[in-house]
Amino acid sequence: MAPASDLLEAWLAVVARDGWSGATIALTAAQAGRPETEVAESLGDSFDALRAFLDSVATAAAAAAAAASGTVRDRLFDGLMAGFDILARHRAAVEALVSSSDPLVYALAASRAGPAMRRLASAAGVDITGLAGPARVAALLGLAARVFHAWRRDDSPDMAATMAELDRLLARAADVAESGLVALIRRLFPAVPGRRDQGRGQARDPAAE
Repeated sequence: MAPASDLLEAWLAVVARDGWSGATIALTAAQAGRPETEVAESLGDSFDALRAFLDSVATAAAAAAAAASGTVRDRLFDGLMAGFDILARHRAAVEALVSSSDPLVYALAASRAGPAMRRLASAAGVDITGLAGPARVAALLGLAARVFHAWRRDDSPDMAATMAELDRLLARAADVAESGLVALIRRLFPAVPGRRDQGRGQARDPAAE
């Protein structure tokens, strides 16, 4: 069961103020103005809270992609930016988490990244089935990681630099996917000159008839 949103918000505020290691149940309860027992029962420990936060980002991204119109690229853009909207609202907490020296933070984030991207890709209309499916998800994870680094450097209020980088990388990914498909088709079905091909492009000589 997901924790109450106000308790998760309180925990993120404590993380932003006191860091990952300082975000205790007692401080979260004080921040929320709720009894410690209630916070512990609803929120769990810090890893439960982090898991809930990551899942909330994934849910928002997938929902935005599913509700968006346009091409797959458009829906991926809307979905990813919805996720970054949530991160932006908690930028200080996100920076504190990234700066944490606890390897379990990174392990948990990595364990949630794959399922989250599969949800987003499926909602956006990306085919994640078959042998190529995992490769597409992995490529989108790499793309999202690069945009995340751009987001961390982006101090504009409207995340203009983040959107520009995401648009650029999605365009490049589309170009690579298209050229890769053409190359695969040419490899599987090489052009074999036939009688029609041999005569194609040659002018007819009326004198020879």
